[in-house]
Amino acid sequence: MANSESIGVKKTLEIINKANHIMNDENFKQHSFIIQRFERAKQLKEQRYKYYDGMTYEEDYITNENLKNTYITPKLNTTEVRVNTGTSEKKLDAIKNELLTMNLQHEVRAFDQSDMEIAQLGDDVGDIVTRTNQIEKDDDVYEEITDELLSQRLVYVRELFIEETIKRNQTKITMAKKELISGLKVFPGDWTIPAYKWDTQPYVVTYDRVGYERAMSILSQYENSKHIQPNKKDRNEYLGGAFTYAFGELQDGEVEIITYESLPDNEFQIYANGVPMLPPGSKLPQDYDKYSIRAYSLKSMSRNFLGGRPFTAMAKTMQAVSNETIRMLIRKFQQALEPPLATPRGGKIYAKGIWDPGAITQGVRKADFEKLTDHKGVEQGEFMMYRLIEEKTEEFIGTPNIAQGMQGSREMSATEVLTLQKQFIKQLGYTVAALMRMKRDLTEIRIYNILENYLTPTKRKYDDLTKSVQDVYRSFTIENASFSNNRKGKKIIKLFDRDLTAEEKESLMEYEDNEEKRGNPVRIKFINKEKLKSIPIFWYVIVTMQDKEGTTLDKVTFQDQLNQAAGIIKLTGKPLNPDVVTEDFERKWKAKDWFNVEAPKEQQQPGQSPEDVQKDSQNLLKDIEKMATESQGEIGPQVSRGLRGGEPSAQRSANMLEANV
Repeated sequence: MANSESIGVKKTLEIINKANHIMNDENFKQHSFIIQRFERAKQLKEQRYKYYDGMTYEEDYITNENLKNTYITPKLNTTEVRVNTGTSEKKLDAIKNELLTMNLQHEVRAFDQSDMEIAQLGDDVGDIVTRTNQIEKDDDVYEEITDELLSQRLVYVRELFIEETIKRNQTKITMAKKELISGLKVFPGDWTIPAYKWDTQPYVVTYDRVGYERAMSILSQYENSKHIQPNKKDRNEYLGGAFTYAFGELQDGEVEIITYESLPDNEFQIYANGVPMLPPGSKLPQDYDKYSIRAYSLKSMSRNFLGGRPFTAMAKTMQAVSNETIRMLIRKFQQALEPPLATPRGGKIYAKGIWDPGAITQGVRKADFEKLTDHKGVEQGEFMMYRLIEEKTEEFIGTPNIAQGMQGSREMSATEVLTLQKQFIKQLGYTVAALMRMKRDLTEIRIYNILENYLTPTKRKYDDLTKSVQDVYRSFTIENASFSNNRKGKKIIKLFDRDLTAEEKESLMEYEDNEEKRGNPVRIKFINKEKLKSIPIFWYVIVTMQDKEGTTLDKVTFQDQLNQAAGIIKLTGKPLNPDVVTEDFERKWKAKDWFNVEAPKEQQQPGQSPEDVQKDSQNLLKDIEKMATESQGEIGPQVSRGLRGGEPSAQRSANMLEANV
């Protein structure tokens, strides 16, 4: 083993030295340093660890994948029974389904350098994160992430900002997006650092292999892409073989893309078939002090090891015992139906076809055969043993009855269902904690992504009022958003390059009040993107579990709330707020406009009809945008307080921010 490693190291050094003839000292120094780190990361991952039961990461990854998918191994001989009970897959599906119904949601809080909360900014940015998640359809991503978390040692997720082209009208759109990366493609620089300390990794290498055309579509922006050779023969001959380094095995026409990131060194590099794409010393593309690729594990195995312990690894031993037991039971059952037979020495040997229904065989008597087994098939004690093995397998995974849909024959109350859910969370607390930690971390990374990529203008348009071209920034519309008065409705958040004037705030307040009287609660928020970029803000993310609106449990819980409220009314005599009750009912039962809303008493100008008032309100946003150049003086509060103003503490926070500018 040591000899083969020394040969590999020698070959790598020979390849590195070939590049010395065509590179300057600075380029060659980085080239040599990074390739040696590539090899180091690959060797660390290919080691056999006791935490993997003596297997390499790749062997363990494939084993866990086979358990998750109930892989049936090939026969070792013709008489072997191919069987897999699928216990692990069934239990994993039960846990996954329960976790996906938990509806984990984020809450964002923003603080300044004095640890004073910036009123409403956290809620607004949290709503922007929610909307970007909806745009990318991250429910699909989280389903795959949860599946990987339950079945593999590590889960890798990368935060991206991508540009896509809509084929229908060739419109280009940019958006934030999460990408699940296979653990086989990620090579950390240190396996002694646990997953929750991921950002202390010295470097991270990611590997991908694509076709030459696909590689050029990704890398054509780099000048060095012209040196990429897709064939092995061409690589050996091109520039004296200076770029023949290969991280993995390649076929002709393929290109391996290796991405190198080092957070401590703030260094970034991309290699394609041994060719560096960027100049030496290139910085990381993101400004925040975190790796864009994140790592998570289900259950830590050691404070000094990166990999975790998924359910497949916990149950694989008992799963193997279960498979072997059912295999032997089937074999014994087959022996009872078709027992092995013996014939006298020197007698004839008959084919199995003599036992076929209706078969006639000449010269054969019953006494010519003797059974070699004396059992009558599978017995009760063996069934009990098999059930015991199944129970032990369930103990390793730990799924309660509610997760398997076995709540009993009668209809359960909301209290009983919630009690069972609490038991489930207690039984799998670390699993829920791992998901919440992942949600919190990915939300924080998404905030940084938004601050880096969403504050630039999306386009420019001509303003008829000011006779000039104005920048247009992003806006976000969040349906069913929560307001500060515990009501819900539509929330519109617009990024702006200035603060609103007092007149604009007053107009917004009037518009919101009129809409709420009509039964259409709406809030419009403007965020000054200039202050958002310039003032240091500390973000704090909380993840909570919320009931999904419209589900059966949500409706039953609402009914229980009404029943308890009725009892409180009898005791205290305090009436319920009818607007809140009817709004909750319409939202939970999807029964909009079931209850009449009192028509608003609007103050109209002489000669102005209600239709004119509605039209003026709807044009309010457009008017504010046209006034963008009228108030370019001193910048006021960082975030417009909209129509509701801030609490006294929040106002003090805003004043402190202004003093720091």
